[in-house]
Amino acid sequence: MHLSGSSSWPEFLVIVVLVLVGVRLVFKLAVTMLLLILVLAVGLWTLGVVAIH
Repeated sequence: MHLSGSSSWPEFLVIVVLVLVGVRLVFKLAVTMLLLILVLAVGLWTLGVVAIH
Protein backbone atom coordinates (compact mmCIF):
# COMPACT_ATOMS: atom_id res chain seq x y z
CA MET A 1 0.00 0.00 0.00
CA HIS A 2 1.88 3.06 -1.26
CA LEU A 3 -1.09 5.38 -0.72
CA SER A 4 -1.25 7.49 2.42
CA GLY A 5 -3.30 6.02 5.27
CA SER A 6 -5.66 8.99 5.41
CA SER A 7 -6.96 8.44 1.86
CA SER A 8 -7.31 4.64 1.99
CA TRP A 9 -9.00 4.26 5.39
CA PRO A 10 -12.36 5.90 4.50
CA GLU A 11 -12.62 3.74 1.36
CA PHE A 12 -11.82 0.63 3.39
CA LEU A 13 -14.44 1.52 6.01
CA VAL A 14 -17.05 2.18 3.31
CA ILE A 15 -16.30 -1.21 1.72
CA VAL A 16 -16.57 -2.96 5.08
CA VAL A 17 -19.89 -1.24 5.86
CA LEU A 18 -21.29 -2.11 2.42
CA VAL A 19 -20.23 -5.75 2.82
CA LEU A 20 -21.81 -5.96 6.29
CA VAL A 21 -25.06 -4.39 5.06
CA GLY A 22 -25.09 -6.74 2.05
CA VAL A 23 -24.52 -9.78 4.25
CA ARG A 24 -27.31 -8.69 6.60
CA LEU A 25 -29.72 -8.20 3.69
CA VAL A 26 -28.83 -11.58 2.18
CA PHE A 27 -29.19 -13.24 5.60
CA LYS A 28 -32.60 -11.63 6.14
CA LEU A 29 -33.73 -12.74 2.67
CA ALA A 30 -32.48 -16.29 3.28
CA VAL A 31 -34.25 -16.50 6.65
CA THR A 32 -37.46 -15.12 5.15
CA MET A 33 -37.31 -17.64 2.30
CA LEU A 34 -36.70 -20.51 4.73
CA LEU A 35 -39.65 -19.41 6.88
CA LEU A 36 -41.90 -19.17 3.82
CA ILE A 37 -40.83 -22.65 2.67
CA LEU A 38 -41.44 -24.00 6.18
CA VAL A 39 -44.91 -22.45 6.34
CA LEU A 40 -45.75 -23.77 2.87
CA ALA A 41 -44.47 -27.25 3.73
CA VAL A 42 -46.44 -27.36 7.00
CA GLY A 43 -49.53 -26.05 5.22
CA LEU A 44 -49.30 -28.63 2.43
CA TRP A 45 -48.61 -31.41 4.96
CA THR A 46 -51.63 -30.33 7.02
CA LEU A 47 -53.80 -30.24 3.88
CA GLY A 48 -52.54 -33.72 2.96
CA VAL A 49 -53.32 -35.10 6.42
CA VAL A 50 -56.78 -33.49 6.38
CA ALA A 51 -57.42 -34.83 2.86
CA ILE A 52 -56.39 -38.37 3.90
CA HIS A 53 -58.62 -38.36 7.00
